[in-house]
Amino acid sequence: VLEPDDVRVEEWLNALRWDYPRPEGEETFQLDLTITTDPLDPEAWLALIGLSAAAPRELPARRYVSVVLDASGSMGHDNKLNTARTLVETLISRLSEEDRISLVQFSQVVLGEYTVRHAAPDDEALTSSLREFQPNQSTNAEAGLRKGYELALEGRRQDPDALHYVFFISDGVANVGDTRA
Repeated sequence: VLEPDDVRVEEWLNALRWDYPRPEGEETFQLDLTITTDPLDPEAWLALIGLSAAAPRELPARRYVSVVLDASGSMGHDNKLNTARTLVETLISRLSEEDRISLVQFSQVVLGEYTVRHAAPDDEALTSSLREFQPNQSTNAEAGLRKGYELALEGRRQDPDALHYVFFISDGVANVGDTRA
């Protein structure tokens, strides 16, 4: 029998359905409600509420992207480091010169010397930060996410009409800071 703390957050999320139907007609949002027994406690009920939004008629031309990149020791195994680096480089290659990208590397703390704020996709600071991307120490996902969202909110204040994204790239094993689900 599994204990609740034995199931990692990403395992719960990956088990859920994400293909909610889009709203039709003039509706802006649509809710999807599923009620089932809790797989870890047959005496309890689990309510899953899914929200889908209608696609906007026209998307903003500019994007602000914040990438939060796990640089902890566990990323040095099984080619995770190169996979993560390639993922970020591919993302950068798909941005236009009007877009802006922030990059946060973290391990036990945010690695400030590798943090890049709202750079153009061809900025040498991004290339340099990714070149220096090396695994070290423990995983403090909380610290990385806090800094990533801080930069995302800063970008939103600078350009509220742009689309804003936060990408979290990690092997998902936080072991320092707030490690709770």
